[in-house]
Amino acid sequence: MLKKLVNHHFAIPVIGLVLLIPALLINLGKLNIFMAVDEATRGLVALEMMIRGNYITPTINGEFYYNKPPLFNWILIVFFKVFGISEFSQRLPGVISLVGMGLSIYYFVGKELGRRIGIITAFAFVTSGRILFWESLLGYIDITFAWVVYLGIMFTIKLLREKKFLQLFVVSYLFMTLGYFLKGLPAIVFQGITLLVTFIAEKQFRMLFSWRHLAGGSVFLVISGIYYLAYNQYNSLDVLFRSIWNESVHRTPLQESNLFKYKHLILFPFEMSYHYFPWSVLLVLLFRRGFWKMVFKNTFLKLNLFVFFFNLLPYWTSPDVFPKYIMMLVPLIFTVAVYNFFEQEAGIRPLVIEIVFLTVTGLLIAGLIIIPFLPQFYVTEHVVFKSVILIMVMIFLMYLMVRFKAQRLVLFVLVLVISRFALDWFVWPQRASSYQQFESDAIQVARITGKEPVNYYGAPMLQYGASYVISKEKWDVVGQERNDPKPNIFYITDNTGLEKIRRKFGIPKIYFTYPNVEDGRDLHLLKISPPER
Repeated sequence: MLKKLVNHHFAIPVIGLVLLIPALLINLGKLNIFMAVDEATRGLVALEMMIRGNYITPTINGEFYYNKPPLFNWILIVFFKVFGISEFSQRLPGVISLVGMGLSIYYFVGKELGRRIGIITAFAFVTSGRILFWESLLGYIDITFAWVVYLGIMFTIKLLREKKFLQLFVVSYLFMTLGYFLKGLPAIVFQGITLLVTFIAEKQFRMLFSWRHLAGGSVFLVISGIYYLAYNQYNSLDVLFRSIWNESVHRTPLQESNLFKYKHLILFPFEMSYHYFPWSVLLVLLFRRGFWKMVFKNTFLKLNLFVFFFNLLPYWTSPDVFPKYIMMLVPLIFTVAVYNFFEQEAGIRPLVIEIVFLTVTGLLIAGLIIIPFLPQFYVTEHVVFKSVILIMVMIFLMYLMVRFKAQRLVLFVLVLVISRFALDWFVWPQRASSYQQFESDAIQVARITGKEPVNYYGAPMLQYGASYVISKEKWDVVGQERNDPKPNIFYITDNTGLEKIRRKFGIPKIYFTYPNVEDGRDLHLLKISPPER
């Protein structure tokens, strides 16, 4: 019975998917908004749109926000209105996007290369370290953006091979438009490189200059034109476009020293492999005799590899790059790597990969054994019970991996999913609690100020997490004072701003002093007394 269950094509993958959903959702809303600056930024911009009732022009602390287009704000607003304004609501779109991307990978890869390779490739992406243990926990744009870009790439490859050019351009530009309104110019770069590489590889370069391409491009022009006509009613388009351009291109090789650039060129592959461990170990199998011959025999593999490499180049040559920037490209190289693994399944090198996965499983079991004995986990509810359950499951999975060699990769997926439960129960609640005081401080500011407005003055590093909490509590925007502060208005300022106020207006009344989460310096909630007559 056990053998039949383990060797069934869909039994373990279905179990993995069933376990993955609660693993992604447990304690999702308990991670403090102060843990990641970018997440607080996303939530604050969407919240200010709701408070102001203006869904066209994003703002942050009351000033126009140019760094990202509005689509992700609109998505968050929908989730805020349906599920309530909370960290859970903000992170749910990322979870849904991750599951959607995993299913998309399975659909496209499975259709071309078989269900087994589609399943492993999809789970390899979803359970990579960077994805499973960081990105999926936070309310970032990046997973949603990666899903949109990946879909655009896959439909481009699919429709190009079917020679449905008009449909290709319309669909790919629709996804590019969605990507642009999520994250700006990077979506256009992905589109341009993907079209150029795939059409050249398939000897269809001339079609890039056809009326069908113009028809597809008009999708972007019409949709963006409608939005920017509306935006122009509120703010200058010139300032907006310059800001979008600067945000998209400021991470370039020209801004770094030669030494730093050369160091980055060497370390980049290793750093990205670290972030997408453990599945990135499959990439070592690509350096084998006959690899290129295998790739060029299969058009789908060839296009995946070409699109991956040429889209990766701008990031490989740009030192200031985060792993999330290449998230949409990772499934492309994993597709090639997983196929390559099963092509040489009986060799010594695949066995080494399996030994690595078994070793990782053993280390995870050792970590779970240690957890109940560490003082920081004493406060975790039912820590011993939870640890014992996870240890027993892990040991059973390791036994299955040893016994059923053909199913080791898919069983290893279950190991990683179970390890996410450990992260949910033990690690993140501990880290989140260390930020709780900052949230309490922001709530205190909101209570003190009540229905009166409050603005930042002279605070060079704003707490977007604090602004988010204060705005949510007061249902009012925390603005910024760019001119001289005025009497009888609440201001938040640091020691430098406080000294300026003292010199010009005398000693203000300080209602509350608390630390800034980003750098620990004191912030003061105060009011300037009106001048004596």
